[in-house]
Amino acid sequence: MNGYSDLIMAFVQSALYDSNLHGRLEVVFPEQDFHIIGEGPFIGRIRINTWDLLQKLLSSPDQSVVFGEGYANRDIEIEGDESTILGTLYLSGHNRYNSPFHNIDPTTSQDKYEDHIQSSFVQATYDGVGNLYRLFLDNETMCYTSGYFPTERSTWGKQSAELAEFATGEQYHIQLEKRLQSRIDQDTRSLVAGQTKKLEMLCRKIRRGITPECQALKILDIGCGWGGLLEQLSKMQDVEATGLTLSRKQADYIHNMETLAESSNVSVVVSNLFEYECKDKYDGIVSVGMIEHVGEQRIEDYARKIRKLLATDGVVVIHGMSNTAGLPMNPFLEKYIFPGAYIPKLSHVILAFEKAGFDLKHFEGWRNSYMITLELWETAYRRNKCQIIEYWDKIREKRPNEFPESSEYYYRIWLFYLISARAAFEYGVVRVGQYVFTPVENGRFQDDYLDLLEK
Repeated sequence: MNGYSDLIMAFVQSALYDSNLHGRLEVVFPEQDFHIIGEGPFIGRIRINTWDLLQKLLSSPDQSVVFGEGYANRDIEIEGDESTILGTLYLSGHNRYNSPFHNIDPTTSQDKYEDHIQSSFVQATYDGVGNLYRLFLDNETMCYTSGYFPTERSTWGKQSAELAEFATGEQYHIQLEKRLQSRIDQDTRSLVAGQTKKLEMLCRKIRRGITPECQALKILDIGCGWGGLLEQLSKMQDVEATGLTLSRKQADYIHNMETLAESSNVSVVVSNLFEYECKDKYDGIVSVGMIEHVGEQRIEDYARKIRKLLATDGVVVIHGMSNTAGLPMNPFLEKYIFPGAYIPKLSHVILAFEKAGFDLKHFEGWRNSYMITLELWETAYRRNKCQIIEYWDKIREKRPNEFPESSEYYYRIWLFYLISARAAFEYGVVRVGQYVFTPVENGRFQDDYLDLLEK
């Protein structure tokens, strides 16, 4: 083992110190030198293929970007339980500020990246919904938020680790592909079921939170995405639902949904929430996966705007992520996936709504459910690699200057995001849940609300 590998081993061992590595991790260096860290069941291996990458990891202030781009370039490859391996590094950075991997922690952030890079990725992903998101979301609900899996547990990481112990390199990936194909029907059914349960739960929380005397309900869906919740609301009697979105393409998608084609009780408005006005107040307001895009400085404005739109005896259900430190988005996600996003602390959300005149009536954590959701998205994404590569081929052909890397590179950027997001949930750095708020003036909110949810 030469001096470079001695140095990186000290780096990796420091990163993994006191970070609950429950198993054996194999680290392979460019000259095929390798080192075993930890004891117990085999969890996988990290292949570090270039010395240049090691130097960047040691010197860069944005290690999450270096690691993610290294993964995309195959300068770093992970075989086995990728979520556990990344999660161990995250946990190390989260618990120990001096860890060399502390900037891989999803709750840390560096400077903002250039606006043109941010806008390019937004256009290439959200504006490309018909191509990219259809290849890993379920095509029935098109929900890009956590499904509901109250009793299921993740198995993909353990299966991958068992495979990696006996297969390496290309053989590992061949065997992994076979396992992915064997899961298609089961994964598809599970994802649709989990997302449908989530939508049904949201509808129950709204319906049961509104006084029984209120028959004709006006519901607002803030950040309505591709219409999954609107479709579910349209099935409820005496409900008039309005979806609010910034995306014209999402609005067009909803207008073209066959299930809503003849529905007179659903409408979509393209507008910024803070500029949106309505004649009559809403009985219920739902916001799913939107609070993360409001920004740190506007959480209180967001809560106040919702209070302005809501009737005194109304109810609000917020479905969103939170993190344990309340710091800005990490550099990799800021650059490539969620430019401008901010994941607030749970207490930040609750305090903002209290200041706006709300009572918190109920909170439910869905951390395990998002882990399962991300696992199902990841396996679907891997299965559809050829189609996703074709998608990026088209994007790069139209905008070569904005996307100079290979299509494989952009495929692996998104794969790294899905894996690392699952790791962040698994290791408790990021969480997700549903809040139920009512105005403080609402004295008729029923104390048996939780019992009503089960009916």
